[in-house]
Amino acid sequence: MATLPASGNCTSVKGGLMVSPRRILTFILLMAAATACSAAPPQESSMLPQCPDRPNCVSSLQQGTSHAVPPMALHGTTEAAMETAEQILRQMGAASVSKTENGIHAVFRSRIFGFKDDMHIVADSSQGLLHIRSASRTGYYDFGVNRRRALDFAARYADATRRP
Repeated sequence: MATLPASGNCTSVKGGLMVSPRRILTFILLMAAATACSAAPPQESSMLPQCPDRPNCVSSLQQGTSHAVPPMALHGTTEAAMETAEQILRQMGAASVSKTENGIHAVFRSRIFGFKDDMHIVADSSQGLLHIRSASRTGYYDFGVNRRRALDFAARYADATRRP
């Protein structure tokens, strides 16, 4: 049987684990904040929607901002680039990958809580570029997960389309 320390600052949980009320309250508040910031995936448009005023989103169409990631050079046909992008997204472990009217939409899930992140890839054949947007649906801060994922995608795309 677990005993409480003299200060009484912890609560006993099944199995003898001690959790402070402050940690429980912090967890509840963080979860409430994540739910309050919850959003549906962005609506499709001819290009990518703007990132909200939160650090959990990156986009190659927002150069000169904190959301900026570089666009990728479009190699070959748009169809070939989209096929390559779809394969890479599946290799990266996307929970789902679907073709949209103007590109590809992938959903990634966080390991612990299963939060959903959306990644959109669109081709701008007139400029010869592939644009990317990656954003969390919930919460405010993502510890750089979407930026790392977008840059990982870009590196894999560059490797896959590198000409011998």
